[in-house]
Amino acid sequence: MNPKVDEAFLHFTELIEELSDIDGLVREPGEETHIAMEIEEVEMELPIQLDIVIDERGKVLLGSVPPLYNVSTSFNPVFHQLSLKLKRHL
Repeated sequence: MNPKVDEAFLHFTELIEELSDIDGLVREPGEETHIAMEIEEVEMELPIQLDIVIDERGKVLLGSVPPLYNVSTSFNPVFHQLSLKLKRHL
């Protein structure tokens, strides 16, 4: 048996890579005045759902997504809070 993270979830490392893929420079395309904004720091807090799977060797696999459902049911998922701070080193 080869347990896998639910296909609706990203592996936790992929989620962090996607959230931190910020180049730090925002420019208006084709702008004659060359106005740009440089981002030095980004802070985020967001709820996530986790899918926790333990494989046959005892390795823990984490999957994560933003909350999938916003409907009250008799069994609501547990939301975890992820805080992430990205700071640019100059």
